[in-house]
Amino acid sequence: MRKLLTSLMLMLCTALFAQNLNTIITEQPEGTLYEGYGTAKGLTEFYYNLIPYELDGIASKYVVTDDDEVYLYNPVSNYNAKSWLKGTLNKETGEVTFTLPQLINSEIANDGEGDYLDYIVLCKMIYSEDAKTYVASPGDQELKFQLDNGVLTMLDDQFIGIANMNGEWYGIGESEKNICSMTDNVVKPANEDGAVACLMKYQSKDNEDSSRPVFVKVEDSDIYIKGLAKNNPEAWIKGSIQGNQATFPSKQYLGVNEENVAHNYFMVIDESKNQKSSVTFEYNAEPLTLTTDAVISTNFGKNNVMTFDYYKAPVINAGENVVAAPVVPTIKDCTPDDGDYSWFTITLSAKTKDGKDLDAEKLYYNIYFDDQPFTFTTSPYSTFDKDMTDIPYGFDDGDYYITKQGNDRIIYIYKKDFQKLSIQSFYLDGETKLFSDMAVWPEQEQPKTEAPVAPVIKNCTPVDGDYSWFTITIPAKTKDGKDLDAEKLYYNIYFDDQPFTFTTSPYSTFDKDMTDIPYGFDDGNYYITKQGDDRIVYIYKKDFQKLGIQSFYLDGETKLFSDMAVWPEQEQPKAEAPVAPVIKDCTPDGGEYSWFTITIPAKTKDGEDLDESKLFYNIYFDDQKFTFTESPYATFGKDVTDVPYNFDDDYYITRQGDDRIVYVYKKDFTKLGVECFYLDGDNKLVTERAEWNAPTNGIEEITSNDSCNTSWKDLSGRSVKNPTNGIFFRVMKKADGSTKVIKQVVK
Repeated sequence: MRKLLTSLMLMLCTALFAQNLNTIITEQPEGTLYEGYGTAKGLTEFYYNLIPYELDGIASKYVVTDDDEVYLYNPVSNYNAKSWLKGTLNKETGEVTFTLPQLINSEIANDGEGDYLDYIVLCKMIYSEDAKTYVASPGDQELKFQLDNGVLTMLDDQFIGIANMNGEWYGIGESEKNICSMTDNVVKPANEDGAVACLMKYQSKDNEDSSRPVFVKVEDSDIYIKGLAKNNPEAWIKGSIQGNQATFPSKQYLGVNEENVAHNYFMVIDESKNQKSSVTFEYNAEPLTLTTDAVISTNFGKNNVMTFDYYKAPVINAGENVVAAPVVPTIKDCTPDDGDYSWFTITLSAKTKDGKDLDAEKLYYNIYFDDQPFTFTTSPYSTFDKDMTDIPYGFDDGDYYITKQGNDRIIYIYKKDFQKLSIQSFYLDGETKLFSDMAVWPEQEQPKTEAPVAPVIKNCTPVDGDYSWFTITIPAKTKDGKDLDAEKLYYNIYFDDQPFTFTTSPYSTFDKDMTDIPYGFDDGNYYITKQGDDRIVYIYKKDFQKLGIQSFYLDGETKLFSDMAVWPEQEQPKAEAPVAPVIKDCTPDGGEYSWFTITIPAKTKDGEDLDESKLFYNIYFDDQKFTFTESPYATFGKDVTDVPYNFDDDYYITRQGDDRIVYVYKKDFTKLGVECFYLDGDNKLVTERAEWNAPTNGIEEITSNDSCNTSWKDLSGRSVKNPTNGIFFRVMKKADGSTKVIKQVVK
């Protein structure tokens, strides 16, 4: 009955549709462009239910021509047609008339028999009580707006909707629309040079640990952050610094989010989505850190909360974004056949094997069944708008086939009778894919594979007529001489650090373009001649300054690369030992623990900076190397003897610049030693050992005022100004910078 009533209504306006439909206007018409801040109210239909919506902050625009035509972009705000609606302006009254229906878009559709081009039209609609939905109006098809002082407003008692060529409503329509002048502007620092690359760690709406790269620029007492808006990555927000705090006002303009056709704003909210006026970060200049427990976001408009990007408890730390393979995922459980589908739960991590944070927006994962990659296709997986093999970490189809719960993904899939499930993550940086190890269910013993030994460039003639030639040695062995499967071994050629590809023209002996050259490849003694482990290579390449050869072992999806062989041989930078540490003070018995302060500069003896990630230190008590064990030092997570330079659990080891304040469950030692070392590959460069010796006479009586540069601490390590009547630690700093600590009775 509903379909019949709708058809009868539509028959009345068929002639009108036929005479008014023209081409879709996708190019901006000539004339004066007005870009404004739009608001709208409308309805969507979902399973015969009408659901109201209200939009604030639409990136609306219209054009007025010299001959009094008005073109309105995206006439229905909740449908991104990317086209213009043509109307006529009455200059005397300011009324704008759009004669409908008009074509606004076309889409590929499927009617069960095949694909066809479905044209989308805009028309005025009325509600049919009989059909219980909106239908095209059989009479009035003139849409009226009022243009007054640059403000374009849809007049009352009208409803417009998108429909097919038969006038059947497609469930999106609007009853109110208003476009005002846009007065907000973006901010940016006076000079963007010198902005500090940082990584922002945060929790998502789903309490998932995540991160993204941002930039911070400080100009006097002003501070700027760039990169909070994923769809406006160049946009900045501005705050002010007062002491150790940096405050950023809410509702700062970030530009137009083109994907959603929205004005994007920085907004501070709470977890219940209530707006806040500002956010205050704890700020540290060196090293640069910004920390808050609040929720910050980017938003559709500035008056209603409609979040694009959500960052809970963000922590911003200086440092280049890490480009590396992620840690292997975990398969927590798997039910391989549950009716029509199987399901499993996996845990994903946005960290490297050594615990460094990765940009989660560059992380993906693949699913394999019995070693074959799986693709979610749009049929039967209708919640996917395209076929998907590489699944973004952040993807969630609304708790249907993939459900996010923090770092977990619960996946339901139409797949049965498989014996093996595998999950692999990868980091996508431009064209580079860096893969994790493979997680496998059921758990299997994985053969250990090692990277091949580096190739050798035996000779190179960089120009010999039309070509150059060189001889290289590619051993099918690991660094420690173990044999590798030669069928899994490949090599790449680089000229001036750019990878080289043998193309089928001019290299006609190659049946396809080849960048990854198999170990056993030989084109019949033409361009590549194989002689045992040697390869004599002739190549049409001149005027290069540097030749590089790198081999790799391909084990499934895992590539294990050798070191790079380089011609001509280049002098490698010589790593130097770090400068010796300094023990600033030591309290050898503070109740249950002792504590001391040491200085660990990340520099060589002549002041050159060292790579902090390669710097470590050891602690010795009475010449015995000390290990922080997982029990009782639970914050360490594992036994640690070689303490990384950057380690800070803010509990047993607190970092303050180059200083480390160390609390340790250790008593009754007479000697403390600290030694640094720089680990450069297999080369370990060790400093001299700094030492502190306990005084031979542990308790002394003080009978007169001490005139030395002295400070005092009680037995719990707390500073005391005027010690009286008890046992205290006397910390004496000498002129040469050394420190002596003795336990004394003060009367």
